[in-house]
Amino acid sequence: MGIFLGINAGGTKTDFVITDGTLMPVYSSTAPPCNLKKEGIDSALVLLEDILSGIVASNKIDINEIAGICAGFAGGGRVNDTENLKLRFQKLIKEKFGLAIPVIITTDALITLEGAFKGGEGAVLIAGTGSIIYAKDNKDIFYRAGGFGRIIGDEGSGYSIGRKGLAAAAKFFDSRGKDNLMAKYLKDEFNISSTEGLIKKVYEENLEPSEFAPHVIAAAAGNDPAAQMIVDEETEELINHIKAVKNYLGSNFKLCLSGGIIATDNYFSRRLKNKIGERFPNIEISLPAYSPEIGAVLLLRKKTGL
Repeated sequence: MGIFLGINAGGTKTDFVITDGTLMPVYSSTAPPCNLKKEGIDSALVLLEDILSGIVASNKIDINEIAGICAGFAGGGRVNDTENLKLRFQKLIKEKFGLAIPVIITTDALITLEGAFKGGEGAVLIAGTGSIIYAKDNKDIFYRAGGFGRIIGDEGSGYSIGRKGLAAAAKFFDSRGKDNLMAKYLKDEFNISSTEGLIKKVYEENLEPSEFAPHVIAAAAGNDPAAQMIVDEETEELINHIKAVKNYLGSNFKLCLSGGIIATDNYFSRRLKNKIGERFPNIEISLPAYSPEIGAVLLLRKKTGL
C-alpha cells in the first residue's frame, strides 16, 4: 500500500507527517510557513521541494515508498493557484525524485475540516494569522465564510487583533487616545515608546500585526478597557462566521476551534466560547479527531482510492 505524506502549510509554520495505511505516523517534522496567496507559487514550490529533500536527508524514510501527497495551504482557496502548483510540483518530483504519484493541493481549511471530523460532517472555525470557517453537511456539500485575507477580511484573526492593538497604542503616542496596557507592552517587549519607534518597527522592520496579538489578549486579561473592546469586537466577528454556516447546517452541529488564537486557552478563546454557548446552545464544541496534516492524508486517500 505504501506510505502517505500530508502537509499543513500555515501562516505561522508548516507541519507535515508521513503515515502508513492505518494513519499511524512514521515520520513527522516542521518547516517554515507559507501562505500561497501572499507568498506565491514559486515560494510554495520551494517549500514542497525542501520538505521532500529533508525527508531524503533524514534517512528515516524511503521516499520511493510514498504513494501520494496532499498539501493544504493557507491562502490556498483559489483553484487556479492550486492547480498550477500541483502540475509544477508533479513535474518537479518526477524529474528530481523519480516519483510519479497522485498529488492534491488544496486549502488548509479543507484538510483541517477533514481531520477534525474524520471526513464527516461539521464545521471548523479557524483563527490564527487569518480567519475562516469551513463546513460540510451530511450530503458532503461544503460551505465557507470569511477567508478574504488581511486587506478586506480576516476578522477575528491574529492579524486583525494585533493591528487594532497597534492602532490603539499609536493613538496614545500622539495624544489621540488614552494610555493603555498595549502601549506598555510595546515598551516592555519591543522597546517602543514613541510614534517614531512604532512607525520604524512596523514599516521598516516589518513587525507583523499578528505578532502583537498575544499582547493585546494579555492586556484584555489585565482589564485594559481598550483591549477588552478589541476582544469583544473581534470575537463578535467570529460569531458572525458561525451564523453564516448555521444558515446551511441548521442549529445543531459540531464545531471545532482551530488556530493559535482560539485553540489555546486564553482570554480571547474563553470569551468566544462563552458567546457561542450563550448564542448557540445546540452547537457542540468538540476537539479535532486528527490534526490537519493527518486530515490531508484522509483527503488524499478519499479522493484517490489509495
